[in-house]
Amino acid sequence: MKLTPAFISGIASGDIREVKQLDLSGKEIKEMDDISCCVELKKLNLSKNQLTKLYGIGFNKEITWLNVASNRLSSLLGLQMMTKVCGALLLQFVIPLIFSFSHITILVLNAGYNEIKQIEGLDGMTQLKALMLNNNKIPRIEGLGMLRELNTLG
Repeated sequence: MKLTPAFISGIASGDIREVKQLDLSGKEIKEMDDISCCVELKKLNLSKNQLTKLYGIGFNKEITWLNVASNRLSSLLGLQMMTKVCGALLLQFVIPLIFSFSHITILVLNAGYNEIKQIEGLDGMTQLKALMLNNNKIPRIEGLGMLRELNTLG
């Protein structure tokens, strides 16, 4: 299945520009179009799908809570434009590399139980309070000293 504005319009109870939250978990979504038309979207659950890319949500700048656990993601490329993500649940993907996120204000990043091999750009996530990267293949993490707000590391 492909996530499109038309699909969202079919399940939304009103104007999709005013949708504040979407629970699309377990819908067998394999790809997605740009859904930036959902300008009020704050909470998005895309867990338990078959996504390999996150390009469709990069311009949804109001999202503060994002769950993309249990997909087939190989990277988080596509999230760089997001600036207000406060809680991102990134469990159980296959992520070999997390790219630089110098402008994202994520407060919680959980990317445990994946295949992540390298982390770059964490030093730009100055608001990060919790970072969970357990059960990955990361030999070392650089830039943690710059994360003054970090109080949870797992």
